[in-house]
Parts: sequence; C-alpha cells; structure tokens
Amino acid sequence: LAFPEENFVSLIQSICRGSYTPISSKHYSSKLSDLVQVLLRPKPERRPSVEQLLNCSTLDKEVQSYLSYVNQLKVKAEHDAAERERLSSNPANSNEADKKRIGSVESADGGY
Repeated sequence: LAFPEENFVSLIQSICRGSYTPISSKHYSSKLSDLVQVLLRPKPERRPSVEQLLNCSTLDKEVQSYLSYVNQLKVKAEHDAAERERLSSNPANSNEADKKRIGSVESADGGY
C-alpha cells in the first residue's frame, strides 16, 4: 500500500503531506518510480495534466510494452476459453469410468 496507516485520519494526513513508501526499484523502473512521485505530489498545480502525460515521449516505450502485455493476456485468455469449450463439447474426451463415480477419488472405494 502506498499509504499504510492505522486509521483514516492518519491516512488523510499522510496523503496531504505526500509522505509515502516509494515503489520498489527491484520490481519497477526508475522512470515509473519518478512518475509515481510526480503524480503523488500534494499540490495539484505541481502535478502534470493528463494531456502532458499522454504527450510524454519518455512514457511511450513503457505504455507500448504494457499494452502489448495486456494484449498477450487477452489472446491467451481467448485461446484458453476456446480450448475449454472445444474439450467440453467433444464427447470423445469424456471418460465412462468418471461418469460412474459417485464419491471422492480419495475415498476408500476410489469413488465407485
């Protein structure tokens, strides 16, 4: 959490002061760390506008990389869903022995 506090009042005070735990350089680039620092500035007039952020060429590579990653996740999810549908609609994939089981496979009678 950016603002781990014990109670709501402490949380508001931390946000207003702009005191937070920086994001891990172990997992995130220095560019992203800098961006978070700029976005969490307490005074709104010192933060960049949405237009400035969208036009920031230094973020292009990171944004494209992120969008590519999200697209890969989407393609994989669609592929997995299609594969599950294919397997569930193919009667050759069903096992007659599994249909006869009424109990747990781990039970003493093996579920039969």
